Amino acid sequence: MYDKWENTLRYMFNAAQDNSAQFKLARLLHLKLAEHTLDRTGTTETEKDYVICSPISEVSLNPIPLSDIMVTRGLEIMKDETRDIYLMWSGGMDSTGAFYALLNTGKHFNVIFNSKSVNEYADLGNKLINGYFENVTTMYNPKKFDLPEFIASHPNATIVTGELGDQTFGSDSMFKYYPEERKLNVLTAVENELLDKDVFEYTAPKVMLALGLQDFSNTTLAAYLWALNFIFKYQNVQLRFGYLNIMTNDPSGKNNGLHFYDTKEFNSYAMLNYKNNANFEKDTDYKMPLKEYIFSQNNDAVYRDTKIKLGSLRYTDYSIRK
Repeated sequence: MYDKWENTLRYMFNAAQDNSAQFKLARLLHLKLAEHTLDRTGTTETEKDYVICSPISEVSLNPIPLSDIMVTRGLEIMKDETRDIYLMWSGGMDSTGAFYALLNTGKHFNVIFNSKSVNEYADLGNKLINGYFENVTTMYNPKKFDLPEFIASHPNATIVTGELGDQTFGSDSMFKYYPEERKLNVLTAVENELLDKDVFEYTAPKVMLALGLQDFSNTTLAAYLWALNFIFKYQNVQLRFGYLNIMTNDPSGKNNGLHFYDTKEFNSYAMLNYKNNANFEKDTDYKMPLKEYIFSQNNDAVYRDTKIKLGSLRYTDYSIRK
């Protein structure tokens, strides 16, 4: 198993060959250095030699409200009282949603954040700094936090992240396109060269298999971009967290990191709701179901109505798009 993990990590975090379909796909998904992706359907021949951490599971036949999934996940994370819980909070929508799910359990946990977190969500950041929440201990560092060192020195802690929120609720690659382009049928988008033909031909069979599609007659470019993120980028995000060195030294693949949105229930929610979640026009409507959950917890209409995706993966300045 150790060899298989090592092979997996070496493959994923090395650049794909220039101009290959893999390379173009990785660039579309904004993977650093155009890394290789792994197909979560597990049907690509080469991927039989690698570990697929979270194969795409069957969609639940009984849809569960997002708020219920958030509550269940918070309780699940807090159930082991022998471990200290540390949430990596960025101020973004994903980690903020995770924060309120953990807060509502009423149990103690720790929040690690820095000045960038406060800049992104000043109201909540200042409350954390000022000790507003009784069951929360804050670890504030104005500068960059040395995550690998922290993980290594806290073997009995569970480090929670908001990673995989993008794969659940949307795809940052959508921001490369105008809203009217995202609404186009994916076949039209390929015909108009908005989506590379090599990428489409490489990924189309996997998307059809994962989503149970007979054809793409009702699939928009936005929905297709979400599917690429969900199927092909998920594992790269899952494993890029700062415990990679620990995982490779543990033949079982176990570690003390945990992604809040990495569950079968969130996967089912994503697959049942991807059309609606991908169908947004204004930047402020991105991840609105998650922002509505956050609003239900803190009544912050400003965050709900004005929060946009920030950081290096944000592509909303359409005037410079090439």
